[in-house]
Amino acid sequence: MQVRTGGLEPPHLSVLDPKSSAATNYATSAWIFESAKVLFFVTRKSGYLSYHHFFYICDMKKIYLIIALLISCYAGFAQDSLRSKSYLLNNKTHSFTLYGCELFDGYLSPLYYSGLGVQFKQDVRRVWSEKLSNLSMQNSYTVNLMLTLNPAYTANMFYLNFEYDWGMYYHLVAKKNLTFLLGGTVTPEIGGRLLPRNTNNIGNLDFGASINVATQMRWKIPTKKRVLELNVSFSMPVIGFAFAPQLGASYYEIFYLKNQNDIFHFTFFHNKYGFKRSYTLDIPFKNSVFRVGIQRNLLKYSLHGVFYKRKYGGIILGWQKNLFSFAGRKNKAPDRFIQY
Repeated sequence: MQVRTGGLEPPHLSVLDPKSSAATNYATSAWIFESAKVLFFVTRKSGYLSYHHFFYICDMKKIYLIIALLISCYAGFAQDSLRSKSYLLNNKTHSFTLYGCELFDGYLSPLYYSGLGVQFKQDVRRVWSEKLSNLSMQNSYTVNLMLTLNPAYTANMFYLNFEYDWGMYYHLVAKKNLTFLLGGTVTPEIGGRLLPRNTNNIGNLDFGASINVATQMRWKIPTKKRVLELNVSFSMPVIGFAFAPQLGASYYEIFYLKNQNDIFHFTFFHNKYGFKRSYTLDIPFKNSVFRVGIQRNLLKYSLHGVFYKRKYGGIILGWQKNLFSFAGRKNKAPDRFIQY
């Protein structure tokens, strides 16, 4: 009697390995874990595993999958970083003011001159930094042009002035929609008065600088369609210097004959007083913010026994926008921006 080599029962296929018959997602997860162990082994024990053994365990397709997963994770992290980046916006305001004015220059005339003037002003404000968001800085440029007449309407005095303001403010939040700004500004200015009626001295230079104390109040007023903002600002000069020639001394003597003794003077409260005050209301529309308001400025000082005065006030009309500037090597524009 002959018996089969495999025994009494006929031979049959072997039972499948439970790992090979498992669900695809579990197999993939197990493979990633095993591949990670292989990569760790190759990194730490590269001297005990050959190049061919590594590719025998992990084929090229699986390596590509690992690389793709790493790249996708890095790309997602980079996008999240870009979304979380903060941009410091420049709040830029352009405004025009039409006002009535009064001038007195004791060097040129003993009479008061009054008339009309116009002012153009550009004001730029920005938070100091992302970490110091309660501090802000201000840069403003102001041009004043005045045309005045004497009381008898027989002579004209023209006045042109350029001012630059740089300042810092600390933001003190009193309530949810109410903020007070406390700080100071530095204001250099240059200008001149022209009185064609004079024969010897037809003009006088207006040149100097001052350090000022300044304060502002911002009150946001919510309405049904928009949020209005009321701004009140006040500044006053404290210390500085000013150019003032002696009464009767001509500019020919000052600049040609070099008679320049005592033409620059230290200024303080005892010889110079003034203030700048404004009330404005910002009204947002579709793509911009419009500003309306009033202002009143006064400056008077006495140097060499000569009295000077400048006073004006009028209606403010302007517009405002928030901008971000790309400039320099460290603050370049992203690739998605179209540059000129």
